Amino acid sequence: MKKKLVIAVIATFVGTSLLWVVAFFAYGMYVFGEPPFRLSIDHPSEVEVGEVLDIELKIINARSEPVTLGSVDIYSSLLDGFELIGTTPPYDSESSVFGFHTLWFDQRISGEEGIMIDITLRATQSGRHHGQLEVCTPWEKCTTVYLSIDVGGGRADG
Repeated sequence: MKKKLVIAVIATFVGTSLLWVVAFFAYGMYVFGEPPFRLSIDHPSEVEVGEVLDIELKIINARSEPVTLGSVDIYSSLLDGFELIGTTPPYDSESSVFGFHTLWFDQRISGEEGIMIDITLRATQSGRHHGQLEVCTPWEKCTTVYLSIDVGGGRADG
């Protein structure tokens, strides 16, 4: 009886351990694998203070299975010269922490399909403003683009 119990305990331990190893491997592949998004971005390279501009962001799901867009992160070094007016489609919520501004979307993108997001800004401060823009899954697997916009010293419109 004791021998059967020992064998059962060992078999259960080995089976459970293998399941954990497989689960951690799958989780690691999902979280640390390649980001699922391909991006193309269009924006003016120069604007005047007070001018409203759109950053057109095309987000393509590079995978065959659906993926969720969790957020678009805009680094503060870019936003320092701009006021965020809004997005089309509208974001669900927003937060600012650790040097970037996060727009939360929770938008499902079908396999090998894409969506467009227009980010509308108003130029508020002259100078060259540059920084990263990241498109992320809810698990923070992100694709990053870098952009730079020169803002001339035109008249600021309130």
